[in-house]
Amino acid sequence: MSEAHDQEFHFGRGATLMEQGAYGDFCYLILSGRVEVFRMEDDAKLRLAEMGEGGVVGEMALIDPAPRAASVVAIEPTVCRRINAVALDRALDAAPPLARYLLQTFIRNIRHAEGIAPPAPAMKFAIGDMMAATIQSEQSGMRILDRKVYAAGETIFRTGQPGYNVYLVQSGRVDLVREMPDGSQMRLRCVEPGEVFGELALLTGEPRRATAIASEATVCEHVAASHFNAILNGCPTIVKALMRIYAGRMMRIALPARDVAAGQRTD
Repeated sequence: MSEAHDQEFHFGRGATLMEQGAYGDFCYLILSGRVEVFRMEDDAKLRLAEMGEGGVVGEMALIDPAPRAASVVAIEPTVCRRINAVALDRALDAAPPLARYLLQTFIRNIRHAEGIAPPAPAMKFAIGDMMAATIQSEQSGMRILDRKVYAAGETIFRTGQPGYNVYLVQSGRVDLVREMPDGSQMRLRCVEPGEVFGELALLTGEPRRATAIASEATVCEHVAASHFNAILNGCPTIVKALMRIYAGRMMRIALPARDVAAGQRTD
């Protein structure tokens, strides 16, 4: 049982905040307490996460519309602030296009890692939106984008290096690969025109977790860390919080065993 007070909802231990499979028009910002996020698969409970103060639950079904992928239950007395779909939409509309793209990309990658089919085809980033911002910025003496051409087989960055740029693929393709102990490489995914890569290291401050290699002649637009951070700082508070939460979650997700088995090795 929960009760509302000034947009705050109080949940007792064991109370359900949301149920897997339901359609939702709200999410919760956790003000205090802790919740468990889990999914039922063939009558087995798969625990996905435990979240506390500052966490957000239920927003994926609003940003990338689909039935709720998991249930959320309070594991101790918990207080949440409800954010409805209209308020979240307004925050997303106020965010730069790159931030909206990254949020949807994070959600799709998290769903993939957890074995959940995405509800719609992958979104492509409109490079024209960034180009428009670049023109405006260059008029004030600041250049956001820096174009570079990579030859087929050229390495863009390597695992373990610090992150200084986010990359937007304008043409060509880039393979993100994992370096294996035996010296081979396993392809994690192929980044195509209109897609972005390299953002996790900037969001988390952690070293690169993969190596990026141009699989054919490729043109990338670089966004320097300082400009990327300026874009994020211009986002509404809820959008900035979600970006950090998703980036941290992606860094913690281990490559699923099924992907390791199915991964494409290159020598």
